[in-house]
Amino acid sequence: MDNWRQVSVIAALMIMLVLPVPVQTRNTGSTPEGGLRPTMRAIFQALTTVIPLSLSGQRFRDSANRQRLHDALQALSHHAMKLTQHGQEAPASFNFLRHSLRDDAQKAFELFESESFEESRFILHHLTDNCFLCHSRLPSSQPFPLGKRFLEQMPMKQLDPHERMRLAVAARQFDTALASCETIFRSSELPAAQIDLMALFEDYLRIAIRVHGDFPRVIRTLETFQRRPDVPAYLANHLTIWIEALNRLQANRGQEDELTRARTLIQQGQRSNRYLADRQGLVHVTLASSLLHRFVDSRSKSERQLAEAYYLLGVAESYMPRTSWISETEFYLETAVRLAPASSFGKKAFVFLEEYLIMGYSGSSGLHLPSDIQTRLEELRAIVNHVSVEK
Repeated sequence: MDNWRQVSVIAALMIMLVLPVPVQTRNTGSTPEGGLRPTMRAIFQALTTVIPLSLSGQRFRDSANRQRLHDALQALSHHAMKLTQHGQEAPASFNFLRHSLRDDAQKAFELFESESFEESRFILHHLTDNCFLCHSRLPSSQPFPLGKRFLEQMPMKQLDPHERMRLAVAARQFDTALASCETIFRSSELPAAQIDLMALFEDYLRIAIRVHGDFPRVIRTLETFQRRPDVPAYLANHLTIWIEALNRLQANRGQEDELTRARTLIQQGQRSNRYLADRQGLVHVTLASSLLHRFVDSRSKSERQLAEAYYLLGVAESYMPRTSWISETEFYLETAVRLAPASSFGKKAFVFLEEYLIMGYSGSSGLHLPSDIQTRLEELRAIVNHVSVEK
């Protein structure tokens, strides 16, 4: 990984950590001591030491920097842990990313302490996945001048095109992120099939549909790309189906509530897909996930409603090709089980989760389910079976 790529990834994490996290606090009339903002500032302070030294493998390994890095990484791990212990009420989907950040910060520190320096740097440079997933799920119309100034100071043209787009999302500069994608789509330097393999369409739809809700822009972009002479037949077919779906969906927004509409969209997407890894229903499941994130982010929902929403989020996520190393499918399904294990959605979520994990850890050499995964499945099975017996 070259230096500028390292700068882009780590800097994206910096932007994430200084942004306010969507939090719903109880109306107690006071702010708890040691709240979220001081913890965020402490994490940012730790990164001001870690970032410059992590850009060079030699400096990261140098014994002269050992104590400074030890203290900074330890502080990063400690305060990332505190993010999960404050007790502020937040949608469970955001809690997953907090826990993911905590785990990655702890791994980076432990690997550094064991002198596994390259592995530690690798973990640090992938923390940005938490940032991208967090910022690309809900609508955002508020300007963020700090992010704009940050991008203006970055040598964007020297960055990998996909990394440039993700950095813009991390800085909450969504128009810049979409423009970066569209520049890549117009590029003659990359074959159309290679652009598709970069999972750029998936990321573009996440931002354009879930954050911006700009259907006409997406339609124009896909239609322009489809006219490229190097578009392979399979991709041309996908583009046609996506464009048709976008035209239908923008013309028929519907009057149903978010949960009902998301349920319908997922069913339509499933019917469009010819097999599990197919992407013909991508527009439907992406829009469904947008509606579901808004639903779980709102208040005053029953546990049964939330269980269904998280179950559907797990289903939707399983149909959306992964564009990072973080998978939220397992978390959404487990959340549905724990919220309402006696409900039909809690039971469906467990069955889906069990199959999803077993299939994910199976291969030509057989089943290799890690012990911690097996323990989690047994715990959830016991919960579901217990409420079934009581009922």
